[in-house]
Amino acid sequence: MANPEPELLLEWTVDIDRISRLAREAFRTDMPDPWTRIEAECVIQLIDAELVAMANRQSRGEPVEATIRHLKRLRTETALALKTLEVVERHQEPDPAPEQAAFPVSDGAMARPPQSAASIAGS
Repeated sequence: MANPEPELLLEWTVDIDRISRLAREAFRTDMPDPWTRIEAECVIQLIDAELVAMANRQSRGEPVEATIRHLKRLRTETALALKTLEVVERHQEPDPAPEQAAFPVSDGAMARPPQSAASIAGS
């Protein structure tokens, strides 16, 4: 007979399958999904807070250990979805035009790239 799932000490749930599905869809369509990204960031913050609370509990029985394992799994899945969403957003960012690119100079300031003689003569 299989062991029953231990009781988790959480008063909230998160639909990580939905977040992961939306992240995969954003990746597949190459369309950023800022709302799902914000949700994933909030879920990670919530999980981190719960992990701290679980680690600081005085009594550490099987429900606490099971909850910590569950939270770590959720955090890993959520972080993967968040990374996927970040990749899609970075892919959408335009590269600066070559004439607008700046290069560092010795004092930390930024300078425009040198113009070619042909481009100077044409101005």
